[in-house]
Amino acid sequence: ADLTGGEMGDQDPFHSLKSEIETAIQEAASAHGWSSRQVEDALSRIQWDVDMVEESIERIVANKERFAMSNDEIQSRIKCVQNWKRQMDDVRADLTGGFGKTSSKGSREALLGSKQEQEERAKAKKALERDNQEFMEGEGMRQQLIHEELNVYLDDLHTSVTRLGEMGLTIHHELKEQEAIVDDLTERTDANHSNMLDINKQVSDLLKSRQGRNQLLLIAGLILALLVVVALIFILP
Repeated sequence: ADLTGGEMGDQDPFHSLKSEIETAIQEAASAHGWSSRQVEDALSRIQWDVDMVEESIERIVANKERFAMSNDEIQSRIKCVQNWKRQMDDVRADLTGGFGKTSSKGSREALLGSKQEQEERAKAKKALERDNQEFMEGEGMRQQLIHEELNVYLDDLHTSVTRLGEMGLTIHHELKEQEAIVDDLTERTDANHSNMLDINKQVSDLLKSRQGRNQLLLIAGLILALLVVVALIFILP
């Protein structure tokens, strides 16, 4: 089990270990029927757990970018460690005043425990450190995977936005070209309309004047003569 926590929630063993430490401190503080050695041995076990928690906090602080844990959570765990140490000092103070002093050799044995107990604690510590390292590596890989997926999503989003921008620019250019064509067509239409007005005016003036009527008759006669000549060309061998 790992003590670094992060975003794992229920998989974080810190909370269960926190409950065990607090329960053990309460038992040591209220165990008036215990001998001095029993109390010291209990405190030594608690101290080992507290040291493990403190080491995990130091590892998290040294690798903040690797673990998903807020500063508030880190400070909360630091306060827990400080509170545990203070409570353990109070129990030791009560032990000195209430249970009597032990000899230096007895105190050392009470603090360290038997050789078998020391070996068991060493094995447990190694196992906990191994589990802690595995959890940290797994958490680091999980965070890296999340970052890679986020980068892929951002790349896809960037590509889509770029494509939309290019399409919008193409449509803008096409609208500009269509607008130029419409303007040109409008100018030509206006010019033709103006020419038609001039021609109508000229024809009207010709029809109103005698000379104009004569010119129209002359033009009509010439056109008729031209048609006759063309017809003769095609009819005669």
